[in-house]
Amino acid sequence: MVPRPHRRGRVDAPALTARGVPLRVPWLRPRWLEIHGGRLAEEHRVYVRLTSPGEAADRWVRHYFTGQDRRVFRIDLREVPNAAALAVRIATGLRPLAPA
Repeated sequence: MVPRPHRRGRVDAPALTARGVPLRVPWLRPRWLEIHGGRLAEEHRVYVRLTSPGEAADRWVRHYFTGQDRRVFRIDLREVPNAAALAVRIATGLRPLAPA
C-alpha cells in the first residue's frame, strides 16, 4: 500500500523501488502520479487499485499510458481522495485456466 502523495518528487515505496517500479510526482506536472515499470520483464504487468476508508469495496484506478510503452503510465491525482491509498500489484506472468 502506498499512501496518496501530497508533494512533488519521488514517492517513498521501498518494496516497489526494489523491484524496479519507481513512483514519482513530476515537478512540472503535479497532478500526475507516474509509475514506471520499464525495468520489468516484457510479460510483467503493473495494476493499481484505490483503497479508501469510506468505501466498501476497492476500485481500480483509470490510468493513462505515456507513449507506446504499456509499462509506463500516469494516474490523475485529482481523481484520488486525500485519505485514499494506492494498492500496486505486479503480475509476473499469465497461466492458462485449468479445464473444469
